[in-house]
Amino acid sequence: MAIQWFTRAADAGNASAMYNLGVMHERGQGTPKDEAKAVEWYTKAAVAGDAGEMFYLGLMHAEGRGTPKDEAKAIEWYTKAAVAGNASAMHNLGFMHAKGHGTPKDEAKAVEWYTKAARLGYASAMNNLGLMHADGQGTPKDDAKAIEWLTKAADAGDTTAMINLGVMHANGFGTPKDEAKAIEWYTKAARLDDADAQEQLRTRGLTW
Repeated sequence: MAIQWFTRAADAGNASAMYNLGVMHERGQGTPKDEAKAVEWYTKAAVAGDAGEMFYLGLMHAEGRGTPKDEAKAIEWYTKAAVAGNASAMHNLGFMHAKGHGTPKDEAKAVEWYTKAARLGYASAMNNLGLMHADGQGTPKDDAKAIEWLTKAADAGDTTAMINLGVMHANGFGTPKDEAKAIEWYTKAARLDDADAQEQLRTRGLTW
């Protein structure tokens, strides 16, 4: 019944209904699972101007789900979504430019996209931007800037950033060496069930 009503709404031009039909075909809810059909509906929703669907369609192309893997096509849809303000798409564009997936490797471009996503509060982008500053990739090496972005990411709940901060404090990268501060960050991540952080504490004979 849901398929029936969503189809009526989609045929009338409703982008949300198109998205919902895509989800139901992708998951096999009320209809046989069909990722190709899901991509068809996601494409219609994206063409209708939904930024979230532009991003999700890019993801399907990047992963080769329901359509042949095509990273250049993923870049195309991510870019449309990013221009429309989608932070997830900005982050993924940063990653693809950093790694040279679907586009020539361009670390400066990666920093540009990570920065845009980070300024919208996207925690993974903050973490990645911090690492770019720490390593001097696409931007001058700046440990203080790295600490700043990693801290923002960690404060937003990103456990990878917490671990990275632990490493920087433990080794004195961009900040005075401070084992107690390192343990503090590892403990925060460990309490969020991060296995790497838990291992860091175990090697120090600590629990969380």
